[in-house]
Amino acid sequence: MSMDIKVKMNELRSTERLVRTNSTGNINIMETFRLDEPETYAKHMEWYIKALELRDAGLDSEEKKRAYFEASMKESKIMDDWYYRRCLSTGRFKNPVNVQFTALNTLEAMYSDSNHEISFNYYGKFSDSRSSMWKFGSKFNVLLSADMFNNVKLIDNLDAASEKDKKKLYDMMGTIDRSVREMKQAEKEYEGNLEFLCFGVKLWDDGKVTYHANYKDCENDDGIMADSADELLEKLMSEQ
Repeated sequence: MSMDIKVKMNELRSTERLVRTNSTGNINIMETFRLDEPETYAKHMEWYIKALELRDAGLDSEEKKRAYFEASMKESKIMDDWYYRRCLSTGRFKNPVNVQFTALNTLEAMYSDSNHEISFNYYGKFSDSRSSMWKFGSKFNVLLSADMFNNVKLIDNLDAASEKDKKKLYDMMGTIDRSVREMKQAEKEYEGNLEFLCFGVKLWDDGKVTYHANYKDCENDDGIMADSADELLEKLMSEQ
C-alpha cells in the first residue's frame, strides 16, 4: 500500500469504522458475522425475523409460545455455532474478518478524495439494512456481491493469490474503476437542485453494473436505478 493511501486512510471520516465496531472500539459482532459467513448469517436472520413475527403476532396460546421458543432457539443456535467455531476456535477470541475490514478500508481510501468519501459495502442472499448501498450516507457508494467481496480481501496480499484469483481481482477492479469514474462524472454534470443527492453503483455477479441515486424526499426509499450513468443523469434531471 502506498504512503498516499495510508495517509488518506488516516484522514477518512470514521463512519464506516464506527459501523464495523461498537462504541468502545470493539468489533460489531453482527457485522462480523455477516461479513464472515453470508449464507450462515442469512439462515440466522430468517429465524430471527420469524421469531419477531411470532412475538409481535401475540403469544396468547401454548402453540404460539412453543413456535416462538423454537424459532428463537434456532436463530440463537446458528449464531452461537458460528461464534464458537469461527471466533473462539482456539479458546481465545479472534476476529475472522480482520483481512476483509482492512481490504474495505483500502478500497475506500483508494477511491475517496479531498472533497468526498466513497463507501464500499456488500450484499448477500439476505437483504437488510446492513447490506444497503446507502448505509454510510456517503456522497458516492459501491455495492459488491458476496463473491466479489471474497476477492477484495486479496487486495492487500496479492502474493498469496493464485493467478486465477488475481485475474478475477484485476477484472473486478477494472469494472470498479470505470463505474466509479462514470458515477463521479454524472455527479459533475448534474445541474438540478435535488437535496442530499448521493450516487451509487452496484456490481452484479453476472457482470452487469447498475447506477443509482438517492435524495431527499425520493419516492422510493432505495432511490432510483439505471443501466448507465447517462440514463441515471436523465432520470435525475426529470425529477425536478
